[in-house]
Amino acid sequence: MAEDKIEKNMAIVGLVLNVIILPGLGTLIGGGSKYRTQGIWQLIVAIVSIPLMLLVIGFFSWAAMWIWALITGIKMIQEST
Repeated sequence: MAEDKIEKNMAIVGLVLNVIILPGLGTLIGGGSKYRTQGIWQLIVAIVSIPLMLLVIGFFSWAAMWIWALITGIKMIQEST
């Protein structure tokens, strides 16, 4: 079975969405099936982090998801054609 290749344009859109809009959203949209599970977890934890920002822990979990999504976006661009 052929591996799911990511297009360069979709990888760039995914990185921008991860950085600017919501961590995990760009991974789901631009990452294809290879990064789907990572994108789902990034999105879940980022959404859960929003109400947790009333407590201080939400800022740390949001930052962790943002960094994870940034690294995933960079990997998507490096692996794209």
